[in-house]
Amino acid sequence: MSILRNSFSLTLCAVALACASVGASAATVTLQYDQQQFVGQGVSIDMNAGPGTDFRTIPSGSLGMDVNGVSGTDLFTPDTGILAWCVELSQAVSTANTVYNIDSSGTQSWLSSLQKLVNQRYTEVLSAADGIASSAMQLAVWELVSGGTNLRDGNFQVNPVQNVSYPTESHAAVAKAQNWLDELNTGAVPETDNYRIVVLTNNGAQDVVMFVPPSEVPLPGAALLFVSALGAGGLARRRKGAGRKSVLA
Repeated sequence: MSILRNSFSLTLCAVALACASVGASAATVTLQYDQQQFVGQGVSIDMNAGPGTDFRTIPSGSLGMDVNGVSGTDLFTPDTGILAWCVELSQAVSTANTVYNIDSSGTQSWLSSLQKLVNQRYTEVLSAADGIASSAMQLAVWELVSGGTNLRDGNFQVNPVQNVSYPTESHAAVAKAQNWLDELNTGAVPETDNYRIVVLTNNGAQDVVMFVPPSEVPLPGAALLFVSALGAGGLARRRKGAGRKSVLA
């Protein structure tokens, strides 16, 4: 089920830190946005990385994308569906066939924290298959990429004033994300999995990350896992027209 709304058509995916670029000879994958999966909740977030704020209410959740081409890697197989998560502020999600570099540099400062979060919580997101867990994961990703662990302050923020008028599900998503962040480094939650984080970058489109189970390479197996979690309504191909649009995460 897609949650694209005309009222959001000019809004960008959020977060503060762009991923490092890679050389022209890097492995690539061609993706096309399909639809938003695990339909997320509307949250009021700061779209302005760094000092100052620019709060906008947008939906948050994972992106369903189709693999339409692969070069120089065995991570992906064409004609499969994957889930991706937004990681930057300055670009819109591309709905056209878009070639992404697979950034294997491992230099991003947020990778270790995100790795721990995913190992602790991603199975919960997949098994829940609901908007609350999906929205919480996206909020937590945004917060970690921005360099913080508190949704109420720092370079990435959730607006507590706007939050008063949120539906119950939005409050639940924000609370769940903050709880995950609070427990991230306490040792209270074990890392029960060992997901591989794949960073996908494009200078003209939203950079995204994917979380791949260690036993699921290449990705068709991971795609099957996602389809199982999504149920009958998930990852249906809904090809969009060519062009870049501001699809929200």
